[in-house]
Amino acid sequence: MEKPSSDLTPAFVVGSAGHIDHGKTSLIRAITGVDLDVLPEEKERGITISLGFTHKTGPDGRTLAFVDVPGHERLVRTMIAGAVGIDAVLFCVSAAEGVMPQTQEHLDILSLLGVTQGVIAITHCDSVDEDLIELCIEETRDTFTGTFLEHAPIIQTSAPDGTGIREVEETLHSLPIQTRDTSAEFRMSIDRVFAQKGFGSIVTGTAQSGRVQEGDELILLPAEKKVRVRGIEVHGEARKAASAGERTALNLAGTERNNLKRGMALSAPESVSAHSILDVDYRHLPNAPTLKNKARVRLLLGTREVLCVVDRIDLEKNLEGGENALLQLRCEVPMYVLPGDRFILRRESPMTTLGGGIVIDPWAPRFKSNQRSETVKELDHIKSGDETPRIERAGLSGLDKKQTRLRLGSEPKDSVWIGENLFSLKQKEQLSLSLISAVRNGHKALPLSEAIPKRSLKKGLLLEMRPDSFDALIETLHKEGQLDSTGPSVKIPGWKPNISTKQQAVIDALLQQLKADGLSPQKLADIPLDKEQINEIVALLVSQEKIHRIGGLLYEDSVIQKLIREIEDLLQKEKELSPGRFKELTNLSRKSAIPLLEFLDNKGVTKRLGNIRVSPTSYSP
Repeated sequence: MEKPSSDLTPAFVVGSAGHIDHGKTSLIRAITGVDLDVLPEEKERGITISLGFTHKTGPDGRTLAFVDVPGHERLVRTMIAGAVGIDAVLFCVSAAEGVMPQTQEHLDILSLLGVTQGVIAITHCDSVDEDLIELCIEETRDTFTGTFLEHAPIIQTSAPDGTGIREVEETLHSLPIQTRDTSAEFRMSIDRVFAQKGFGSIVTGTAQSGRVQEGDELILLPAEKKVRVRGIEVHGEARKAASAGERTALNLAGTERNNLKRGMALSAPESVSAHSILDVDYRHLPNAPTLKNKARVRLLLGTREVLCVVDRIDLEKNLEGGENALLQLRCEVPMYVLPGDRFILRRESPMTTLGGGIVIDPWAPRFKSNQRSETVKELDHIKSGDETPRIERAGLSGLDKKQTRLRLGSEPKDSVWIGENLFSLKQKEQLSLSLISAVRNGHKALPLSEAIPKRSLKKGLLLEMRPDSFDALIETLHKEGQLDSTGPSVKIPGWKPNISTKQQAVIDALLQQLKADGLSPQKLADIPLDKEQINEIVALLVSQEKIHRIGGLLYEDSVIQKLIREIEDLLQKEKELSPGRFKELTNLSRKSAIPLLEFLDNKGVTKRLGNIRVSPTSYSP
């Protein structure tokens, strides 16, 4: 790691591909002058085993960043790790051997990973005659027909004598640079890890999105450990920052070399979360074996590989070669994925490539076969750009602000904020109908109640709502005129208690008795009344403030109003009120007097100062 220089022109990342021993590494060495087979085993066997990286800057200022991948069938997963984030492919086919099994497999994988351009190099042209070269070119063109390399330039090359090397380099320089999302949060899959004396832990990869700067804090996944970017290099040049699409080396502080490995990833804090269930758009390769529903397969995503179970969503049948399907992948361990990420599926054993595709929803609920049609509809909407189903799939708790930023590109027009959470309009309607129905049922169950307590309404679908959203929904419906909200209670507009003639007689008798009892009321149980629904009747009268429940006893309102006037008059004359004076005035015992005094305090009629009461209007601290 050197002292940072000014930012350079973004590099053009080129990945090699092709069957084992078809000259990929030799061709890159001929272009750049760098031999990427550095391991003793690679030197001894003459094949690439690990990923290799080098670069070369052309006269136009563009840097070609090469990722050399192994071609052996047992190292395809290493090849996939190296192919993540490349701009173009340098596809090698040996003139001596022609199209081979890994030729086709690498071509399929690159197509599934979304690579769209490249150059085809016919290698080893110095070792065969012209007829064999022409035959190889014809076979290659036939094999690549219908693929993203159908119209790619085919160049005859020979690494030992330099044939075609300049033409390959010039053609790579002429290809358009792919647009990268530098505005998104930073993400990078790690494809290589090493330690450098004096610097510590260093990881490399192709930045998938966003931008990273020296000093930034990142999250190491899946460990979810905070690390700090101590230094940045892009193609051997020290930089202050790196952006999406660039081959990047990051010197990390906060972790040790033995805690790092290929398959991990780095991301900006709170930019991605872990999930084990992914809904995906999948393409099964034409020559791939049947993929049985519920089969266990290998999922390769980024530079990581995990086992998962496949569940077909669109149809209840196995997948045959060449079919497209909507699948749910249930992974053995959580994956850190975002919509649009590309993946590859391979058989568990033998490890052959089955197909691949694009992640539609990494926050998917578990698929249920009895909801097949509805699930297909949701995923089709998401694929078309309508993100409303993402909100609805999160459930009736809605999406909080953090999840909204993470899951949605923008707020759908068919959405609404209720409290601190985002809901679809369909969800709002569903919850509103459920709440209104609960209020109506409450009125039906309690016909004598003025209103229904809020706390008794949160049931059924409404249980999923967070408290602030539940309260906000009540306020919203109140403003819309669909409910009347009265503090802790709710009612349907225009609702009035349904009082029968028999109940009215009980009410009249109770009020008359309490008025007659004055400040010494009897216990409710001792009053000679029909006690059917007496609790509901008392609750109604308390809500209407026709009676007051104080210290476990009931007082008729006119009795309390008379007491209030007497106390106000007394304070105006005597300025203060002691418990003894209150007992003298009311002729009550201490047990009855104290609750009444506290009631007067709560009503603002009196203010307690130590052991006396004064008028709040005359009190000045």
